[in-house]
This record gives sequence, C-alpha cells and structure tokens, in this order.
Amino acid sequence: MKSLTVTLVHFSDGSVDTDGSVDAFRSALDAALIEQDAMSEGIAFAVEAVFDTLSGARANMPYVISETLQRLSTTPANYNLLTDKVGEFIRANAQGDEPTYHIGKGKGGGVIRLCDESEDARKKRTASVDKKAEKDAK
Repeated sequence: MKSLTVTLVHFSDGSVDTDGSVDAFRSALDAALIEQDAMSEGIAFAVEAVFDTLSGARANMPYVISETLQRLSTTPANYNLLTDKVGEFIRANAQGDEPTYHIGKGKGGGVIRLCDESEDARKKRTASVDKKAEKDAK
C-alpha cells in the first residue's frame, strides 16, 4: 500500500487553512491516481507485447513477468514493486466473466492469452473445468 503525505496549508497567523489543506490533499490524491492509472496502462501494454511474441503458446508466469519487466525498463529501485504489480495484473485479468488470460497449473499449465488459444485447447480446458466441477459437486 502506498502512503500519501500532504503538508497542511497555513494562514499567515499560523492557523491551519482547512479548505486549503483539503484542496492540497485532493490535488495530491489526483496526481497519485493518475500515476497509478498510467502504471496499470503501461503494464497492460507490456503484457500484451509479451503475448504478441508467444504466437498462442503458453508460458510460465515467471517468464511472462520477466519479459514484461524488460519491456517496462525496470530499474533495481522499482523491480520488486513492478514484479508484484505485473503478477497481480495477470491474475486479476484471469478471473471474472470475461477473462483475458488463463492460468493453468501442473502439466500443460502456464499462462495463455485466451484470444490466442486454439479451439481444440479451449475445448480441452473447458471440458476439464466442467469435469472438475461435476466431481466437486458430488
């Protein structure tokens, strides 16, 4: 979690200007949100660029993250943060009603961009999910 530090605004007599301080906080918050959105957008473009090179193949998560970090020109100062953010981005976009990626475990696992998945692979994956759901229901 990132913290946000704002200096209070004071009147000339030294008392706190509440409205000015709230405005300063809002400005700092807006700047932080813009920075966060820009980082998310940059991560999205970099992850897509990695999958563009894979030609529909699955890749393990560490490989996708590593290749994405190279495209983001990661520095030692932001390496750990971006490693976490890229992994979070992929996992978040592998969930929900319309996921972009699929993360498979075990043999034949790895990450794949769903729009690149072959029809046969999609049928196998969905059949496997259906079979597991039936087994879990019993």
